[in-house]
Amino acid sequence: MKKMHTAMLMSVGLFTIQGMHADQAVSLRVGWVSQEDVRNTERGRKLEEEITAEHRKLSAGVEKAQKAYIEAQTELNAKSTTLSQAALEEEAAKVARLKLDYETAAQQSERTLQRKVQEATQAAYQSFAKAAQEYAKKHGFNILLSESGVVYVDESVNASGEIKSIMDNQYKIELAQAQNATAPAAQTTVAKAPAAKPAEAAAPAVAKAAPKAEAKKEAKA
Repeated sequence: MKKMHTAMLMSVGLFTIQGMHADQAVSLRVGWVSQEDVRNTERGRKLEEEITAEHRKLSAGVEKAQKAYIEAQTELNAKSTTLSQAALEEEAAKVARLKLDYETAAQQSERTLQRKVQEATQAAYQSFAKAAQEYAKKHGFNILLSESGVVYVDESVNASGEIKSIMDNQYKIELAQAQNATAPAAQTTVAKAPAAKPAEAAAPAVAKAAPKAEAKKEAKA
């Protein structure tokens, strides 16, 4: 396990250094903390005790509703042949209500327990992250890792802001290139449009036909 952790830290450290500018000499301290190993804290034990107590309380309520439903169903089955139709329908409606109560209690219990677990997990992680940050700053670590990923990163090695600016500039350049690529195509289309011929182009044919008509009149004379 320690060898795997060492290899992981070395790879992360190399990746971080390669990502910096070539003219910058960067010395990083990368640490490892196991969430599983630090789970057994006073806060963690207290949260587990609270979750266990809540689970027992909710389970007791569900079991009580389930017992009432099963007893009513068993009683109805036993005396169904001796009841009148009206009484049978009344008892059946009672059993249906008890069944609905049991199902509702089970669903509400599950949702409540999930919420409690989520709240406890969030509280435990916040405590863990706060302690990890305090430790990293105290001992000069730039990065702390755990099973879940990065726990702490020093702002001195946080390149998010600069990378965001680079991405925005790249997007602006791409937009400009796309606009420049479409502009010549539009101009070419306009240049190739044929010019309309003037309507007076057919007039000379009429003018040539007029002398022939006059020549015929002279011949007849």
